[in-house]
Amino acid sequence: QPGEVNAGAVRDLFACSVDVMPTLMEMSGIDEPQPSGVQGSSLAPALSEDDFAIRDDVFIENPGQRRALRTADMLLTWHGRDTRGELYDLTTDPNCFVNLWDDPASRECKADLIDQLLDRMTANVDPLPPQEGPW
Repeated sequence: QPGEVNAGAVRDLFACSVDVMPTLMEMSGIDEPQPSGVQGSSLAPALSEDDFAIRDDVFIENPGQRRALRTADMLLTWHGRDTRGELYDLTTDPNCFVNLWDDPASRECKADLIDQLLDRMTANVDPLPPQEGPW
């Protein structure tokens, strides 16, 4: 029933660790401070709304310069300046065996995903280190 919590339901949602705090705040009845500096969004509506979607992709920050963007169909990983990256079509290659980074047929898709990745990095004021050394 709408509005009821289905504890046994499994949801396929893109969520991030930044969504935990706003979720707990909403479920505890605590209002978000205004103006809000909270990056995440509450996942609480997913408990009662079958069609709830929080975002279309996930931005992944790894140590060093590696950044990734995961969408429903694609995974793009950028390893930093002057290096190769990885691009996988998750619909045909869910285990990420075939890297499409240098595939001419994937050039447009790669460019779109890189644009999206740069948007996420900019929105997060990404503190990307200027370079990595062998230390």
